Amino acid sequence: MKTNFNITHLLRAFKERGLFVAVLATGLLGNSAYACSIMTPEKNLRVKQARDCSFINAGPNDFSSGARAVDAGNNKVTQIVTYLFGSAIVVTDCQTGEGITVHGKADAAEPRTTCPASTVIEPYLASNGGLRLNSANPLIDFVMAARRMKLPVDLSGDAIVRRFKAKDKYDAFCGCKLFYPNSVGANS
Repeated sequence: MKTNFNITHLLRAFKERGLFVAVLATGLLGNSAYACSIMTPEKNLRVKQARDCSFINAGPNDFSSGARAVDAGNNKVTQIVTYLFGSAIVVTDCQTGEGITVHGKADAAEPRTTCPASTVIEPYLASNGGLRLNSANPLIDFVMAARRMKLPVDLSGDAIVRRFKAKDKYDAFCGCKLFYPNSVGANS
């Protein structure tokens, strides 16, 4: 007896028996390692930083980028830095050369996957969540407000870039150079 077999017949047979969805789901979702496969670039590019201090291609896999630096007044500069699965706000006091990095935190309502939880900072900032930088207050006030919101805080403005190789680093004090060129932070 000759059997004429092809994939169309197999799929039709599974569908008729109610097995199509189960087989498809098992094939696509059966191995959770596939749920969070990250494609890394073939070549690690050198970081590119613009005059407004925005940057791309930072980090070992070029996954970090930064928005333009913002003059917050009174020798303070802010910048939103994004990285794989999250973002942070970097606040630098150019007068003292000190900086802090406040990271977002995972949303408990976010569906769980094998990927790390998304930890974006934007929902917690003044326009959304109330975390605001008052230019007249020292950085410690911003740190205390972030900690009350249970946000992770690094007491360094270059906390993200510190662990990168030289070609992957952006200038964490670029905003000081741009807005306060004669400051301590501009010389950091």
